[in-house]
Amino acid sequence: MKTFLITLLFILLFDACSTKNAFSTLGITQEQQISEENRQSSKIKNEETIDGLVSLFYLNALEPESVQKSDSFYIYLYTKSDNSNVKFLLNDKEPIKIEELKEENRFSHLNKFQADWSKYYHVTFEKEDENLSFQIKNGEFSSDILLFNANEL
Repeated sequence: MKTFLITLLFILLFDACSTKNAFSTLGITQEQQISEENRQSSKIKNEETIDGLVSLFYLNALEPESVQKSDSFYIYLYTKSDNSNVKFLLNDKEPIKIEELKEENRFSHLNKFQADWSKYYHVTFEKEDENLSFQIKNGEFSSDILLFNANEL
């Protein structure tokens, strides 16, 4: 009987915890949850030095009705070095449009972090079929390859 009650107590304890997740506990809205699920980040580095950080949101997953004919990303970027040479690549192809944005912009609601020292971009590429590999290069530095699957929308 004692074993049964202890087992029942553990089952009730774990069952009660399983109905909540981090998003519901922190009071994050459905839109913020979707944006966090479609954000990836990477260091911009070479073999020896970290030059900066990049985070990007795959807008096709967040706003599919507005970007049906292209692959579109919202990017915020910080680099210590000059970022005038920065290149955005999707499947080793350059974008068809790069729009530098102000700190407060139409995508700011996707990310709570904003800083004067970061650069913000809306980058658009020709539509790719499915597997997307995104990379940023800045001179001798580059980010990790960030993978997205266009079919998981």
